[in-house]
Amino acid sequence: MEIRYRFVKEKDQYLDDPKKTRGYTVVEANFQYSFKRCLAELYHDAMRWKKPIEVIDIYRDGKGIHLPMWKGEL
Repeated sequence: MEIRYRFVKEKDQYLDDPKKTRGYTVVEANFQYSFKRCLAELYHDAMRWKKPIEVIDIYRDGKGIHLPMWKGEL
């Protein structure tokens, strides 16, 4: 599963282009984790970064194709 996100207060090239996002990947080998677990892992890591984030997109890889599972608004 891939989660695209942005920091609430971006800088550098991310500040100049609001369509640029950062990626967070949860590797799912033989088991699909719930959205809740994947988001919990992202937010747990984000708390260590000490920067508020906003989730933009959530994708799950299905048969080699990235299908949007959730699409937020910027």
